Amino acid sequence: MTEQMAFTLSSASTGFVAAICFCIGSAFLNRKKIIVLSSTYWGYNEAQAKALISQSVQYLIGAFFLIVAFALQIVATQASQNELHLPHPALESPYTFVVVIFLSCSLLAYVIFRGLLLRQPSILKELQEK
Repeated sequence: MTEQMAFTLSSASTGFVAAICFCIGSAFLNRKKIIVLSSTYWGYNEAQAKALISQSVQYLIGAFFLIVAFALQIVATQASQNELHLPHPALESPYTFVVVIFLSCSLLAYVIFRGLLLRQPSILKELQEK
């Protein structure tokens, strides 16, 4: 596999993870959540606040991976046609390479998502105080 192909495949895989992050909020908005979010409450709506925090985090992660994907596309245009020496022979297959990059990016997205959700209790506490 050439360097250019590796960067191009990495960019496509990373862009796919970015697209998933942007779409995930809408994909998991089921009937029950729509009813809860559209109901009126006095004060603040905790369910709506949690949904907005989660959606905000997903968009932030999606934006990060989209920027990485574009950067990889730029690097791919400048990469040489030399063979790339990968750490494991199984990664020489473009399909395996894409799967490994995709799973790595997905795992990173999940870890970042869980980490950024740690701010949720402080935001909810601030909402309760107002």
